[in-house]
Amino acid sequence: MMDYFNMLSLVIGSAMVCSRMALDLLARRWEAGGERSWGRRPVWVMPVGALILGTIGTSWYNLFATGISLAILITVIATVVLSRALWMLMDYPRFRTYVVKVLSIDPKRKERLTERMMVAGAALIIFGLLV
Repeated sequence: MMDYFNMLSLVIGSAMVCSRMALDLLARRWEAGGERSWGRRPVWVMPVGALILGTIGTSWYNLFATGISLAILITVIATVVLSRALWMLMDYPRFRTYVVKVLSIDPKRKERLTERMMVAGAALIIFGLLV
């Protein structure tokens, strides 16, 4: 049976693998829309922020409530990754600038970044399936 930490590892790993496609779609949409709404934060940002905080809290609670080995590893990874995502989302204009900048960099650098994200995401997926 899959426990919380296996599921969390699979979800974060899948998000890392799929994030490059999502960033590409967001950047194209933002470029097409121009800069007319760059300062406004969309409605979805606050619920996603609450979900991220809930996930971090639940991870730490489950770490101390269960005696699962290696749970500290995925809890720390989840806390670092999700804290960074939360920080970027709450500063939405900087987040948009970052996405456009990442997608407009040199194609070789973009390719290396994509490879690293895919490898890290695949490692987390394998960790979630095997451990």
